[in-house]
This record gives sequence, C-alpha cells and structure tokens, in this order.
Amino acid sequence: MLLYLSSSGKSDLADFLEEESEQAQSNKTEVVIKKLVGRFTLKQFVVRDMRNYQSCKHFIVDIGCIEDSLDDFIVALQSFQMMFNARIIVVLSGCDNEKVYIDKLLDIGVTDIVSASIVEDLESEIRECLSEGGMQRYKQIEEVTKKELKIVQSGIKESVEIEIPRYKWSAKNIKVAVAGVDRRSGVTVTAFNFANWLIARGATACFIEMNMHRHLHYLIERYTYEKIGEHYPVGDVDCFLTNEIDKDYNFIIYDCGAIKELTNAFKEADIRLICGSLLPYEEANYSKLLHLCKNLSTFKMALSVPLEFQSDCKATFGEDLMIADASHDLFNDNINGHIYHPIVKEYIIPERKL
Repeated sequence: MLLYLSSSGKSDLADFLEEESEQAQSNKTEVVIKKLVGRFTLKQFVVRDMRNYQSCKHFIVDIGCIEDSLDDFIVALQSFQMMFNARIIVVLSGCDNEKVYIDKLLDIGVTDIVSASIVEDLESEIRECLSEGGMQRYKQIEEVTKKELKIVQSGIKESVEIEIPRYKWSAKNIKVAVAGVDRRSGVTVTAFNFANWLIARGATACFIEMNMHRHLHYLIERYTYEKIGEHYPVGDVDCFLTNEIDKDYNFIIYDCGAIKELTNAFKEADIRLICGSLLPYEEANYSKLLHLCKNLSTFKMALSVPLEFQSDCKATFGEDLMIADASHDLFNDNINGHIYHPIVKEYIIPERKL
C-alpha cells in the first residue's frame, strides 16, 4: 500500500499511479493507494494515526500540507524512521526554501525527494522514487557526504570493517537508567542501541519502559506479536512493560523518558546516563537535571552536537561530556561504542594472557 498525505492543490499528483495500477491489474501488480487530503501536523500524525497504516510500503508527504516547522517536520520524520519501515518520499514542489529542506532531509537519510514543477517531470521523479533503488541523485550526494565526513572524523582515507568483539561479563542485573530532559531527546533509541550493543558483545540485556510515553507499545505492535513469559521480544532485546523481569540478565536497561524530578528507577540505578541534544532551549533543563544529580554518579551524553559547538558544550557542562553520533536505527549494535564501553568496562572480565 502507498499512503499519500496531500494538500488540496496537489491531491491529483498520485492519480497517474492509480491509472497505471488499474492497467497493471492483469499482471497482478496492482498498487493500493490511500490518499489523505488536508492540513496535517506530522508529529501528531506519526504518533496517533500512522499505526492505522502500518502495512504501507511507501509514504509520500506533500510539504504543502504540513503545518510543522522545519525542525519539527524533521523530528517527525526521524520518529517515523524509528517506528516504521515504509520508504519516505517528500514532495517539495513549490517549496520556497527547497535547498534548506533538501539539506535537512539528506542529514537524516531521506533521499527520495520530488522537486520538479512540470507534470511530466513530477511523474518521472515519483516513479524513480518508487523504483527498487529509489532516487539516485540525492543518494549519491549522501554517500559522498558520509564518506567525506568519515574521513574527516577518523583521519583515515578509507573505511575499515570492524569485527565486533565478544566479552565475558561479571554482571548480574546491573541497572542502567537512561533519561532525558525533553521529549524526543533520543532516550529510547539510546536505550535500545545500548541494549543491542551489549548483546552483540556477549552480554544479556533487557529493556524496561519506565515512562508514560508508550513508545514500547508501538514497537511491540510493529515488531512482535507474541508475549514470551513476561516480556516481548523486539529484535534481540527482551522488552518489559513493567518492572517485573522473569529471569536474570547481565544488564537491565531502564528507559526513564524525559524527567524533571529524579524518579526511583533513576536514583536506584547502578549506572545513570543523561541524554540531550543540547539545543539552546534544552540547556536550562539539562543544567537543572545535573544539579538534581549532584550527589549521584552520572554519565552525561550530548546527541549529535556539531563539531564547532562541542568545545562550548564541554566548557559549559564539563570535559566529561560525551558526544554521541546520531542514530535512527533502534537495532544498531555498533554505534556509540566510544560511550557505552567506558560505562560498562568494569564489568568486562579481562582475557588471561599466557
């Protein structure tokens, strides 16, 4: 199924697909198209309504029907990427600041972008976006940009495949609390990435949702169908809706969500990790949470801070502030190891050398 969010001015944009679909019925290649016309707040649509269209393989969104600001639009797409597998296609035709939108979309890996103004070209671009390989022009730009960024950050001329080590662990039910100061500050994806990172390296780990955001409910609906004991398997991670685990793990990862006051789960944890993007409007709340934690041992993490601002952030929040790479993949087990490894290294049993 193809889902299309459209403004009234572009409501007929996908009509040619319906016509071609009807012609292709005899070849059993019919495409089911669901068109929603109006004005939408994408952030609300992703959280509240998208679950009704989980079977869609392509999600076309006309920027002309979106009421979100650019930043909120990008955040909504990032949430979509985390929760659903549909390919995102953004129609920017007629957009005043097209270049700014394209740069932001490429930053989060959205490369299927329609920007033509002539009908024939619009249809051609949409067909390319729906093709198996998707639109190539922006994908090539994104791959070059990522390669150049990797060279700058690592100082090497070519990427090297890294073998994931397997460790032996001396940890039993070590409680790791992950918290943020504002909604959508990366707490859930960080908690999941941390759990997957540990599991890939030989540890056992589970995830417990200790907040009211109900992200885990959406993930369970999307990725699993059966409960096993008291947990739901989401990928390789055992997930619990309540703090009642049914077996022992090396690590228990608590998703505390955004907190303004210290919760029992956070205070009683063995390891505490505070997340934040440290955008200007987050800094005050981040500082307040650190002040509340002044008598607790905590690890401080900032998400995807541009290189030119990292020194300022560390001057404000301390040199021990750890800078995390952006992740929009819940199941990534090989990102931000430079943060997770120092946090848990005391629980790794050193190899004996002869």
